[in-house]
This record gives sequence, structure tokens and C-alpha cells, in this order.
Amino acid sequence: MTAPPTITDLRGFEQTEQIGEHRRLPYVRGLDGLRGLAILAVLFYHLDVSWMGDGGPIGVEVFFVISGFLITTLLIIERKNTDRISLKGFWTRRVRRLAPALVAVVGLVVVWTMLPEPFGPSAVERGTIRSDGIATMTYTSNWWYLINGQSYFARFGSPSPLQHTWSLSIEEQFYVVVAMGLALGFGIWAVHRRRWIVLSVVAAALAAGWMMFLTRMGDLVAEGLWPFGINPDSLPGWAQTFFNLKGDGDPSRVYYGTDSRLQAVLIGVALAFILQRVDLKKVPYLVLELAGLASLAALAALLVLTPRGAHWLFYGGFLLVDLLTATAIVCLMSGRRTVAGDVMAWAPIAVVGVLSYSLYVWHFPLFLIMNDDRMPVDGWMLAVARLGAVFAIAYVSYRFYEQPLRVRGLPTKRSRMIAGGAVLAIIASLLLFTGAPPEAGAGGTGSEAGADVNSTATGGRPVVLVAGDSQAYSFGGGVFAKSADATTGMAVRLATQLGCGIIDADYVIGGSPQKQGTGCDQWPAKWADAVSRVNPRASVVLAWSWDIYDRRVPDGQGGYEEITVGSAAWRDLFKASLTKAIDVLRAQGGKVVLATMPCIDFEAETPKRPTTEPDAPRRVTEVNKVLAEVARERSSNGVSLVDLNRLLCPDGVRYRATIDGVSMSNDGIHFSKEGAVVVWNWMAPTLQKLTGAKP
Repeated sequence: MTAPPTITDLRGFEQTEQIGEHRRLPYVRGLDGLRGLAILAVLFYHLDVSWMGDGGPIGVEVFFVISGFLITTLLIIERKNTDRISLKGFWTRRVRRLAPALVAVVGLVVVWTMLPEPFGPSAVERGTIRSDGIATMTYTSNWWYLINGQSYFARFGSPSPLQHTWSLSIEEQFYVVVAMGLALGFGIWAVHRRRWIVLSVVAAALAAGWMMFLTRMGDLVAEGLWPFGINPDSLPGWAQTFFNLKGDGDPSRVYYGTDSRLQAVLIGVALAFILQRVDLKKVPYLVLELAGLASLAALAALLVLTPRGAHWLFYGGFLLVDLLTATAIVCLMSGRRTVAGDVMAWAPIAVVGVLSYSLYVWHFPLFLIMNDDRMPVDGWMLAVARLGAVFAIAYVSYRFYEQPLRVRGLPTKRSRMIAGGAVLAIIASLLLFTGAPPEAGAGGTGSEAGADVNSTATGGRPVVLVAGDSQAYSFGGGVFAKSADATTGMAVRLATQLGCGIIDADYVIGGSPQKQGTGCDQWPAKWADAVSRVNPRASVVLAWSWDIYDRRVPDGQGGYEEITVGSAAWRDLFKASLTKAIDVLRAQGGKVVLATMPCIDFEAETPKRPTTEPDAPRRVTEVNKVLAEVARERSSNGVSLVDLNRLLCPDGVRYRATIDGVSMSNDGIHFSKEGAVVVWNWMAPTLQKLTGAKP
């Protein structure tokens, strides 16, 4: 019988946790190896490793299955040992296991918010931390992000440093439900009853079906259809969110929802009851060997080869991952030596699995803090630095902080008072030192430099308003953050809307209709508000990143027609949108500068690719043709053109990832702060001439 682990013993404690005096779940090193494989997939996913597809979401799914299996098995063992389940004891063990690292991470994030830029967060990042931190510490962050429309899959904007805690919230909610359910259920049905298997399998099937149903509802609305003949716009906002009827093509509702993600933990629950009735020693060795190898090989292939944004995961793909994980667990728990078991028990990957919770909790905020704007290195060197820091901190946290608290708890009144005071101090800091995010729209959505970027006080300098989408956000915000506008005698202000072009119509991306983002049709009002407040002498427009996609518009007969980029209908639609934009920005007489869109270069020497649209280079060319045409037509009306494309793509094809040693962009679309200054200095003479500014 394996002895309980000591404080310094790097082993999966929940696998050897002593409950009562008799049975216990033996330590299985291969399970730690399986967790190690899953956490590595998550780390590489958040590092944006080019060869890693949707491994992160799949890795989290593997964790859910393992968690469901282990927790249910421990409760079964406790029932057999003591003839009861102590809910207080169970939840106390969970808190001692999960809370220490989480509280420390929230504390780190709070301290980070107190630092000034560039070491501290931007105004947008800082503004989300108060509410996100409270949701994290109450284990409700998955629903908080969902209700507040914080997409997990958005390409633009700054994610919350606590966004990854959505999965921890789901697990904690599961712990509450399953512990109460089994505590009550074992009083009705004995542990060994077959109906436990039937109930958990049926529940898992229903949860999987619910995920598919919600996904289909979202797809139908995105296609312009009314599910069950109900107009989604006639429903209240909460109903549109809960039933995934917003039609924006974003699967975050299905991804975040506890109800739609329970299939994984329920598969683990079912497996725990199955293994109470099945003697794995009687299963032929060859069956275990082949099943283990096949399931692990399939999981590894899915982790690496599944492309990002693979929609089929929500139509049974996650269920496939759950079943493969359950099969692998059976092999590992068999007590028989197999090749698959030996691979998963390999010491390096097993140790990573032991540290998996610590790695998961610490990695995301550290990755965000150690971004390419704050670190002196980038590319693979930045990835190595991030991984090194995360592993070092996770080990120290586990070895000297989490495990001592988990094994010993808080044995004295003084230690409990200190711990309580620390938690209260973190909560107080969340309330005192963080704030609401800047107002969206007229400068707020995307102010990398803070609330002052929207101030009307300019010290007498003429205002240049930077309007557009996330590209404008990175450009104007970077200029303001580096005070490059002041050195040229001008004052930059923002009017940006992330994830939105200026064409008011649904997208057609990859042949599939997708509704434009919420609020995208409000840009004229928001730009107009910015113009009325700051009275710009000139406005620079960078708003084309979303206008390179085909559009879907009503055909006047109750249906829709698709308008492809470059067609006559598209040119008319785009020119009409440009005319509206120019009229809004010139409302108080200011000049308008249209900046061409840089080329899309799939082989640019940037860490990330700008888009997955294979036809993007041609589409960019069509956008720039219309921009040049409109600038010529409106030249006598204060409209001009700056050829940003020529600066960044001198030959029209290759993107200049660096200019004079300065890294221009991380993805070939959005500017680094330093890159924004390079572009600003290049553009400054033109703007000074238009505004009359003097450096």
C-alpha cells in the first residue's frame, strides 16, 4: 500500500488522498502523465505555437474528464469507507487544493494593476480586472464572461489576465453539484447499483446533445434563419444569450456555459461507476494495450492537428475527446503494465502533470504580463522566457506554498487570521485600485494609453482623430502611449470600435454567413460624438480589416444575396460607407486622411499570421483601389490619401516586419507601440501640413 505523500513529494495528491481507514485510490503515475500532456497543449496554445491547432480547448476537455473521474471515485471510496459522505470535509479538501494558488494569482494581478505603463496594464486591461477578479474568487467567471459578452475566441483586443479561470469555475460548480447529488443519492441507491451508470451516461448524452443544439441554434441565426419560427430579435437579451441566438458566429456561449460543458465531467463520473463494477484484470491484455495506444495516439493527433476554430468540436468533437480520454484512463487504471502506461508514466511528463494545476493557474497572467511590448526579446526566445518563468513559479508555488497548505492546512488561529486578512486585502485592492473599463466608442474602445487619450485638453495642440477598428486602436494608442504626438505638435485622440468595419452588413467568411459584431452599426454615432467633443483638425481613418470580407445583404424579397469583394455591388456598398464616414468626420470642417491597408503577407516574418482568409491579398488590393478612387473624387472636399501600403509593403507583396530595426507588428495587421511611432513619424509631415501644427 502506497504511503501518503509528504509535503515535498511531487505526486498527484488527490490520487492518494486518504479517506477513512480502509480503501484508497492508489497513485497512478500515468494519470499525471495524461494531465501533463493536456497542460502542455494548453501552454502551447496560449503561446500561439504555429504547429499547435486547437490543442488548448481539447486539453481543457481532457482535464474535465480526469477531474470527473477522480472526484467521483474519491466520493465512492469515502462512502464505502465511512458509510457516508462528509460534504464539509469534501469541500474543505477542495478549497485547500484549489484556493491557495488562485488567491495568489489574483493578488499578483492586483499588484500588476498598480504599476504604471509600460510595466503595468493598459487602461483597457486594468478596467476589466475588478469585476473579473471578483468573479474569479467566487468561481463564477465563466458566466460572468458570457453575460458580459467577453468572447473567448475574439482575435482583437486585450483578454483579461484572469480569463482562463472560466474552466476552474466550471469545475468548482461541478464539485458542488456532484458532491450534493451523490451524498443524497447514495442514501437511495447503493454505490454498486447499475442505475448509477445508466443515469450518468444518459446525463452525459443529454449534455452532449444540448451542446450540439445550442451550436446549431447559433448557426441557424447566423444564416439568417429563425429557429422554430421565432425571430431572435424579438427575444430579451438574456434569452438570446442563453439559447445562443445572437448569430454572431462566436461559440463562446457554448464554450463557457456550465450546462453545455458538463458532458466531459459526466463521462468521468460514468467511468468511475463503471470501474467499480468491472475487474480490469479480467480484460485481455491485448485489448488494453491496443485501446490505450489507439486512444493516446488519437488524442495526440487531435491536440496537434485540429485546426483553430474547428467548428466540428461543438458537433460531437468534444464528445469524441471525452471518450478517448476515458479509454486512456481505463488503460492507465488497469494495474497492468502497458506501453501506453509506460509512455504516460515517463518522469518528465508525469512531473509536468503533477504541476498541471499550478501551471494552469499561473501561466495566462504571466504570458500577458510578459508580452512582446514589455520584454526585450520576441519570437521563440520570448516563448522560452515565458515557459521558463511559468515553470519556475509554478514549481515554487506548488512546493513551498500550495502543498504545505494542502497537507497541513491552517492549524493555528493566527495563521487563519493572516490568511483571512490576505484575502480581504486582495478584495479591497480589487475595489480600490481597479476601475471600470473606458467607455466604448468615441475613443474608449481601444485606448491603449488610458482615459486621458479622450481628454479635450490638448495644451493648444491641434487634434488628430484616429478612427477605425483594432488597427486604428493599435496605431493611435501606441502613438499616445509613447507621447509621439506631442513631439510633433499634435494631440492624438481615438474613435475606435474593435472587430468592426464600416460596411453595415453581415459577413460571409469561408463561405459561411456570420452576423457582424454587436454594436458595429453604431460607429457613425460614436465617431460623431468624438468629433463634437474634440473638434479634430484632421482625422486619420484605418478601418478596413473587416471590410475585406464578402457581405450578405437583404435582396428585397425576404431573402439575402451575397456581395463579393471586387464586384460592382460591393464597390457601390463600400463607397457609400466611405462617403458616410467622411461626412461624419468632416462635420466640423476637419480634413480626412484615408490610409491604405497594408498588404496581407502570409509569409511575413511576424509571430502570428494576419488572417486565415486565403484570398486576402486580392481583397486588400480591391479595398485600396476604392480608397484611392474616393480620395481623388473628394480631394477638393478636404479628403486625401496616405499610402500606408507602400510604406509597409514597398513591392506590394512583402510585409516589412521590421523598419530600421523596429518590430512593426506581431501579426502583420496591428502595430506594436514602437511600430506605431514609426508610422506616425512617417505620416507626421502630411498631418502637420493639414493641421498647421508646429513641433
